[in-house]
Order: sequence, then structure tokens, then C-alpha cells
Amino acid sequence: MKKQMKKWSALFVLVIVLGLTGAQSVFAFTDIQNDPAQAKIEALNEAGIVSGVDDTTFAPRSQMTYAQAVHLIVKGLGLNIDNIRFIKKPEASDYFDHVANDAWYAPSLIIAVHNDLPLGRDFDPNAAITREQFAMYLYKAVLTKGSYALNKMYIIIGDEADVSPDAMNAIQDLVKMNIVQLEDGKFRPQAAITRSEAAAQLYDAIKFVETHKALPGEGAAEQPAAGDEVTVITTPINDAVNEVVLSRGMKPNPGYGIAVTSIDFSAPGEAIVHYRLSEPDPDKMYAQVITEPQATTYIASALKVKLQQDQ
Repeated sequence: MKKQMKKWSALFVLVIVLGLTGAQSVFAFTDIQNDPAQAKIEALNEAGIVSGVDDTTFAPRSQMTYAQAVHLIVKGLGLNIDNIRFIKKPEASDYFDHVANDAWYAPSLIIAVHNDLPLGRDFDPNAAITREQFAMYLYKAVLTKGSYALNKMYIIIGDEADVSPDAMNAIQDLVKMNIVQLEDGKFRPQAAITRSEAAAQLYDAIKFVETHKALPGEGAAEQPAAGDEVTVITTPINDAVNEVVLSRGMKPNPGYGIAVTSIDFSAPGEAIVHYRLSEPDPDKMYAQVITEPQATTYIASALKVKLQQDQ
């Protein structure tokens, strides 16, 4: 992710230079000339984040499917599941009713689910995604990078009656982040988002994450109480596998962590999950927001789970 963000710094400079000099685009798309998002599409293409429908066509006014949208967000914001240990390879069918395990976008959907994007089992990958639904997914993805200080002013949206209640907060904050732009005071929430619009919003989201720091903490990091208790929640994924979530409970800042280090299957009928706790770095400042440190793994449902802390 750090390498990708460094690449973005150079790309932003490139876009500015092209704009100032009037230089002709060095990219191959022939159908984005004079598109409002032309420079952003070209930058995303150079970064390997977007591609055209063929070598010379981007189709900026075409609609985007749910699958394409989620894949774009996951790739653009570098979402991953590197902190999760799986007992078996996760399959799309574990999470969705209408997604083939070998679909090209299946890995991105699995990553999105584990980063709290609200996809749902009835996710339709081939349906055209609306502007408000894209906003909800993009907003969730941005928040995986940290919490950000935003003003509390309510933005008047001319067609807010058409906005679903669960999408309003995402749209409000994305407008404040300058990731989403209103058009004549309206958002058009139920309209299908175009490839050009999605690319522009993703570009601005990446720029926002790169140029804005998460909320700084106030004062020294608080130290954990003695006897830090770890709880485990087991949820069936299917008949054979359970999702196992280890939690440290609510903590005052993101400096507290927990990670699964290994799983011991040597005892018959048992899975001993070894974990390690991490504490706030006293030399760092942390956002003073309540968080719940968790670690997730997957274990056969026939096994009894036991916990063992590593020192």
C-alpha cells in the first residue's frame, strides 16, 4: 500500500504537469477527450487500477456493474485480508448465493466482505450499481484507512428525498471530503454510476487518503488494564467451517492489537489458537476513538476451540 501511495504522489504531479502544459495525453483511450475525469482516468490507468473495454476504448458513459465497482474499490484503495488466517481457502459460495467461485472478481468480493463492505448474500454481480450504493462502498473502504476530522455541518442535497436513509451519512461525508461533487445541488442517488464518475470518485478518494492524516490522539497513549481478557465468538460459515473471532473488547484508541500467531491441531478434537497482544506505542499519538481489536481465523466446525496467549 505504501508503494502504491508513493506512486500516486508522482501521478498527481504528472496530471498537474499535463494540465498546465497542455501536453497531449500519452495514454491510448480515444473516447475520453474532453471528459471531465479525463486526467483522473489516465492517472488511474497508468497506475494499473483501471483499464478500458479494449486497448483504445474506456467507455466513460457506460454503466458499471456491482462486481466491477467492488473490484475497482478494493484494488484502488489496496484493501486486503493479510491479517486473517484461513483454515481453508475462502470461496465466494461461502458468502454469496449468485457468485461463482471461479469468477474473475470473486477474490475482490471476499476481500470486500472482510473489510466490512455491506455486500450481502444476495449480491448481484451483474446488476448496474447506483451512485448511492457506490458511495456507500467507497465510504466504507476509505474508513478502513482511519478516522478523519470532518465538520458537522449538514449538507443540503436537493434530491435527498431520493437518498436511502442508510446511504445519507456516507454521501454527506464524501461531499465534505471532496470525493463526491453535487451537480446543481443534487446527487442523483438512484441513477446508475458511469465508469467515468466511478473513476473520478475513486481517484479523489485515494488522493484524500494520501493527503489527510487520521485523527491525532490527545495526550499519552493509555495503558491497558492488567489481566486483559480475550473473548472468542464462533460463527458457522457453512456445515464444515466456523469463523472464529478473537476480541480484546472495547479499547480507547487503535493502538491496541491482537493477532493469531499459530493454530495447534495436535490434540484430538481440538484447535488451540495461539495469539499475541500488542499495546500502544508510547512514542506515537493515536486517535482517541473507541475501537475493538479483533483477529479472525477459520476452523473446522468439528473441532473445539481453545485459546493460548503467546508471551
